[in-house]
Amino acid sequence: NVDSAICIDLLQVAQQLKNDSLLAISYNWIGYYFFQNKGDNTTALEYFFKALPLAEKFKDKRRISSLYFDIGSVYMVLKNIDEFFTFTKKGGDNLPDLTSPKYDYMLVQYQRNMGIAYMEKNQLDSALYYAQAGVQTSERLKLSTFQLQTLHLLGTVNAKMNENEL
Repeated sequence: NVDSAICIDLLQVAQQLKNDSLLAISYNWIGYYFFQNKGDNTTALEYFFKALPLAEKFKDKRRISSLYFDIGSVYMVLKNIDEFFTFTKKGGDNLPDLTSPKYDYMLVQYQRNMGIAYMEKNQLDSALYYAQAGVQTSERLKLSTFQLQTLHLLGTVNAKMNENEL
């Protein structure tokens, strides 16, 4: 649950420090707040796209991938699967380095989203590949939210493939 007051505080600190990297983070969180808490997709996209050049300026791959995944999520809610796929792919192209502690955290989001995108496009073999990969990554992370999401995706893909026993 994102608190708007904390988002505004973060924005004010970033502006006072004239810190573009922190500004990118605050724009990302404000966009996420409008998306998740308010359902205001237009404003969310405005903040996400405002943050993107700042994150790119600092080559902050964790933030860049997060922004692309968040932008993609807005398009998923809008039922625009092609844009969801495009922005998920861009996020995957900007994952943090393998040595980053956030690598698996961002990777599992990419795998989950690609699995969903391929499932929505009815390309079930590709969806299954990403769902299985997401399950493996979520097991390494040991975060129940991702474990549940990837297992649910795997089950849904198997059901669509008429593999109900799996």
